[in-house]
Amino acid sequence: MRWENKFREEHQKTRGIELGTKIININEEQINFILWDTYSDERLIQITRACFRGTAAAFIIYDVTRRESFEHLDYWVYEISTYGPKDAVAVLIGNKVDIEEERKVLFEEGQKFANDHQMIYFETSAKTGLNIENLINFVSAEILTKIRNGQIDIEADSNGIKLSRLK
Repeated sequence: MRWENKFREEHQKTRGIELGTKIININEEQINFILWDTYSDERLIQITRACFRGTAAAFIIYDVTRRESFEHLDYWVYEISTYGPKDAVAVLIGNKVDIEEERKVLFEEGQKFANDHQMIYFETSAKTGLNIENLINFVSAEILTKIRNGQIDIEADSNGIKLSRLK
């Protein structure tokens, strides 16, 4: 994912866990995101499940140019719904939309899958940055709403969320 507002052509597939951070200021409040990019290898599922605990948002990302990545989504929805927090913001992301001529999964298919699983749907391009900021801002606002509604307890150490007020 394009987390640091830059794209590396030579970026290799995740082999374990990669961490990234991003600070978002929204409505005079600050959210410090820590992104856990986990390797999608079922042999390492215990490590991946440990990353689910205490998350405020879960992103399931598939490649719109690889149908098999879309067809494997049910597995990850099950994992997150079983081992992740019930009130996490769930987001399905179709990536690589900059390669439209190679698209194998239609927007409507991604949207339907997201709707069927009570997820938010975005299509992005990590390469061009298309829709990345919109995604981050939308998810930030959703997390703040859940905090205000009491669905996410920021006092609990287990939730991994700390909120700061800007002066």
